[in-house]
Amino acid sequence: MSLKSILLLALIFSPSLAFGFTSTGVEEVIDSNLGEKPAPIIEITDINDDVTLGLTSTSVYMVISEQTREQINKDLEEAYHKEMESFNDSFGSFIVGEYQPLTDRKIEYDLDDIENIKDINGILTFTYFKEYSVRFEDVLAINGKQVLASFQKEDIQNFINEFEKV
Repeated sequence: MSLKSILLLALIFSPSLAFGFTSTGVEEVIDSNLGEKPAPIIEITDINDDVTLGLTSTSVYMVISEQTREQINKDLEEAYHKEMESFNDSFGSFIVGEYQPLTDRKIEYDLDDIENIKDINGILTFTYFKEYSVRFEDVLAINGKQVLASFQKEDIQNFINEFEKV
């Protein structure tokens, strides 16, 4: 299983992240305890249209494109089938769990969880107050590169400026 697949599997099962996606293709930011979240202050999209990074008065979020989600699911399914071929018990039965496609496209952290955002050599870099199994930095584009390295310099600076205001 590739590192990309492992990271994406972690995205699916990480309890510390909030995900949201509606079947209409329109993202819906809902907190089950608080109702609707505030509107975005700023949203920036990477140069490959793989992800959108957004900021509200309460959170920072990343929305993965449908094409990227489909590629991730293809990679996950291929990795799952390879695992199934490798893990048989003594009776020849499969002992791996069932294939779980990525159904959500959104990763979100409360602002209280993010200490700082910096531009380090053209890459958005987040500093978190605690360790997470998956961070924004772990998300890879279809081309295998870190998506946080794929934003325009001006967009990076605008995003950081808005983050510093909230």
